[in-house]
Amino acid sequence: MTDITRNIKNLLSNIAEVCKANNIDSNHIKIMAVSKYHSTEKIKIAYDNGLRLFGENKVQEYESKYDDFKKHCKDAKMYLTGNLQSNKVKKAVDLFDGIMSINSIKLANKINSHARDINKKIIAYIQINIANEQQKNGVSLNDFESLYNEIKTMKNIILQGIMCIPPAKENPREYFLQMNEIKQKYKLKEVSQGMSQDYQQAITCGTNMLRIGSAIFVS
Repeated sequence: MTDITRNIKNLLSNIAEVCKANNIDSNHIKIMAVSKYHSTEKIKIAYDNGLRLFGENKVQEYESKYDDFKKHCKDAKMYLTGNLQSNKVKKAVDLFDGIMSINSIKLANKINSHARDINKKIIAYIQINIANEQQKNGVSLNDFESLYNEIKTMKNIILQGIMCIPPAKENPREYFLQMNEIKQKYKLKEVSQGMSQDYQQAITCGTNMLRIGSAIFVS
């Protein structure tokens, strides 16, 4: 048994325990394996253990993995989780199944325009800077609604949900709860929050997509 196989088994077991203790249906929890900085060989192991959602942080890193990923992980989807620069939009839309870091109308327009040009519908999430941290990307809470309304009119973007990265040195619970309230208010399908260090708490606050990196890929 590889370390990755063992890590996935432990992760699934922990998720099941948290869900059972809090009367949550574990079938509603999606796991995105954040594979940035990890080889396609490791990604294949995760795939062979049942994972079907993956996340990469940089366009150029995934570009080098693309052919191997698509060849082996035929029914898996890859999402861009990191910040997307304007000059990388076309490449990102070409390569990725979804983009999780939309944070402005300008960026959304560029994504929609290129997706239309290549006749593609791309899954998207709005990234919210939930704590208004200057060093982090994401739309502010004040500007969220206008961005949401604009994206809803774009025919080549499928708005699936919202995502955030809460402050590293604070208890994330209030931010997780706030994000879940936004999901419910705007009738979005998913809220993506909770990483290796705080996914158990995120589950109890209503998340239905976890982004897990080190708890899967690091022994």
